[in-house]
Amino acid sequence: MVRPYVRSKVPRIHWTPDLHRCFVHAVDILGGADRATPKKILRIMNVKGLTMNHIKSHLQMYRNMKDEELVQGICINTICFHTCLTPKFLD
Repeated sequence: MVRPYVRSKVPRIHWTPDLHRCFVHAVDILGGADRATPKKILRIMNVKGLTMNHIKSHLQMYRNMKDEELVQGICINTICFHTCLTPKFLD
């Protein structure tokens, strides 16, 4: 038996470059991706409409991306100007 798909009540967001820079800035303040926690990131970002689940998912993806960069020897330098904007929600 296949379980029916139940869509989450929380709207999805589009991580704009500015919103991602704000996320990276918060992670850097907390000492890096391995030391940062979703709750602390959310508190530092202080973006209306952003939830803990949004941060958890993005942090997991960010950590995986960082691991991939280390394996491939790629380094992306991110300059952050702390401009947290309201996220764009997708339907």
